[in-house]
Amino acid sequence: MIPDAGFVVEPPARSWSQRIRKSGQILFVFALLAAVLPFGAVTPVALSVAFLVTIAAAGLGSFVPPSGRRARGAYGLALGLAIGMSLYLVFQASSLPGHAFANPVWSIARSLIGDVPDAITVDPAATLASILPLAMPFLLYGAALALFPSDEEAFRLFGVLGAIGTALALFGFIQVAFLPKSLLFTEKVAYLDSLTSVFVNRNTAATLFGVSALACLILLLRMVRQVSGRSALSRLLFSPTFSRGRRSRAALLLFCIAACLLALLLTRSRGAALSTAASFLLVLPLLFREMGAGRSQKRRQRWLFGAALALLAVGGVILVFGQQFVLRLETRGVDTSRLCVYQGTLRAFEDNWLFGTGFGTFEAVFRGYRPVGCGSAYETFRQAHNVFLEGLLGMGIVFVPLALIVYGHLASVLLHGLRTRKRLRFVPIVTLGAVLLVTLHSLVDFSVQIPGMAAILAAFLGAATTISLGRPSGVRRSRLDRRYTGAD
Repeated sequence: MIPDAGFVVEPPARSWSQRIRKSGQILFVFALLAAVLPFGAVTPVALSVAFLVTIAAAGLGSFVPPSGRRARGAYGLALGLAIGMSLYLVFQASSLPGHAFANPVWSIARSLIGDVPDAITVDPAATLASILPLAMPFLLYGAALALFPSDEEAFRLFGVLGAIGTALALFGFIQVAFLPKSLLFTEKVAYLDSLTSVFVNRNTAATLFGVSALACLILLLRMVRQVSGRSALSRLLFSPTFSRGRRSRAALLLFCIAACLLALLLTRSRGAALSTAASFLLVLPLLFREMGAGRSQKRRQRWLFGAALALLAVGGVILVFGQQFVLRLETRGVDTSRLCVYQGTLRAFEDNWLFGTGFGTFEAVFRGYRPVGCGSAYETFRQAHNVFLEGLLGMGIVFVPLALIVYGHLASVLLHGLRTRKRLRFVPIVTLGAVLLVTLHSLVDFSVQIPGMAAILAAFLGAATTISLGRPSGVRRSRLDRRYTGAD
C-alpha cells in the first residue's frame, strides 16, 4: 500500500548511548563552570562541588568510551594517571609504625611530643586534600574524549571554551571600569590595579584568556579553511556571496579573540603576556605556512608576507593596549624574589628526592629552607611559582617520568594530527601553541595549579586530541561537519 502523501516521517529515536553522551556533555560544561566561576575553585567547598560534577560526567563517559584505538589508549592513560597519582598520594600520607621511608620530621616530632605515626609527607591532611585538584584535570581530559568523540562535537567544546573566556573577559572589563575593588560578591584585596575577572590571581586570569583566544582562533580557522581562493578571511567577512549569519559568526570570533587578548594585557601579567606572545610567534608562521602549502611560489610569498604582518600586529597590540604591562616590565623586570624561592625549593628537593615531602606541602616545607633575605619579612610563599619544581618537591623523583609521560603523549597526539588530518592540521598547530603557553608560564608561576585553569586546559587538550586522532570508527560525520571540514 502506498502511504498517504501527507504522512510525517518520525525522526529516529536517540539510542541510549546518545542520550548518555548528551547528558554527559551537559554535566561536563557544568563541571567547567563550577571549576572556573567561584574564584577558580580554590576553596574547599567550590573544589568539592566541581569534583563531584566531574566525577558524574566522567562516570557517564565510562558508559560510552571512545571507539578508536588511539583514542581508547589516550582515555585509558588519562584515567590511569588519575588513579595512579591518587594512590601515590595516599601512599605518601599513609601513617605506619616504623615506616622505612618516613620523613625525618616525624622523628623530631616524636622526640618533642611523644608517640606519633610515621609518614612520607610532612602534612598528611594537605597531601590527601591535594588528590582532588590533581586528579580532576585528568578525569576531565578522559571525559572529553568519551563525551565529545567526533570532530563536530570537539569543535563545539572549543566553542564552549571560547564563550567562557570571552564572557570572563567582558566581565573583567566591567570590573575594571565600574567595580575595581570588587571580586564577584566579595571585596577585592589584591591586584587592585589589574583585571582579574573571577580569579583572585591575575596570572591565572591571564593564562585562561590566552588559552581561550587560541580556542577562538581554532574556530575562526575552521571557517576560513572552507573558503577557497585569495584573501579568505576578508572575503568571509565582507563578501556578499556568504550569508549574513556566516559573516556575523566570523566577525564574532574575531571580536572574541580581541577581547581575550585585551583582557590578558589588562591583567598586567608579565609571564602570561610573554608566554602568549611566544605561542603566537610560534603558531602564526606555522599556520601561514600551512595555509600556503601546495600553492604557487607567488601565493606562498603572499602567505609569508601575511605572516609577517600578523606578527607585527601582535607587537602593535601590545604596544598600543598594553602600556601598563610594558611599563611594569620595564620598571620591575625579572622578579628576583622568585629566584631565591627556586633556590630554596631545589635544596628541599635534594634532601627529599626519593619520595618527596608530600604533594601539597610546599608552604610548610619551604619555611625551613627559605634563604635569608628571600622576600620581605612579612611575605609568605604558598607556591614555588614553578610547577615543575613544586612537583619535584611534592612527589619526588617519580614526578620526572610522570611529566615525560604527559608531554610524550601530547607530542605523539599532535604529531599524529599533523601527519593525518590535512584540512584540520591547524588544530594540532594551535594546540602546540597552547602547550607552549602553559609550559612557559608554568616555569614562573602556578596558574595551572588552580583547578579552574587546569579544567579549561584539560578540556582544550581533550578536544584537540579528539580531532588530532581522527574520527573514531563508527562515529558518523554530520552534514554540518562535512560542510565545514570537507574531505579529510
